[in-house]
Amino acid sequence: MKVRKSNNYRDGICSLTTLVERVDKNGDNYYTVKFPRQIWFLFKNKSYKELVTKWNKNETVLTSKQETVEVRKIYKGIHSIPVYHIHRDNRKIGSVLLHYDKRDEPFLFIPRVKSNMYRPTLIAKNYYIFSNSLKSNLDIVDGADLWFQIQGRIFTP
Repeated sequence: MKVRKSNNYRDGICSLTTLVERVDKNGDNYYTVKFPRQIWFLFKNKSYKELVTKWNKNETVLTSKQETVEVRKIYKGIHSIPVYHIHRDNRKIGSVLLHYDKRDEPFLFIPRVKSNMYRPTLIAKNYYIFSNSLKSNLDIVDGADLWFQIQGRIFTP
């Protein structure tokens, strides 16, 4: 377990898992994350760059309902366009978003997916992949750490 403590005594971030890069039968890269009871698959959004340029130019796209909609009505900002999609058990459970820190370095953010009373929680915590684990084209380095925030005392042997 990797632990980074902050200046605050009560919180920090921890990494228990890593991302493993794999190649599918079409030659596209995807990533797997193994947790104790589940496995996530991260697939790159192939239309990410196209959506970002259309969002900047305020253009329209064709939706699944065969109607044209402005990209700005679908996504509130560039930071809400997914870079990767997360799948588990043959179903999409979340997305990976690009954000920038105070030093303008990129990091990937996996937001928590809240549950309702009819389905269990899909993603229980916010997860982060920091800039030292990213390539310039937003590909993830093989063996990158997946970080999450912890609170309380951190035991480090």
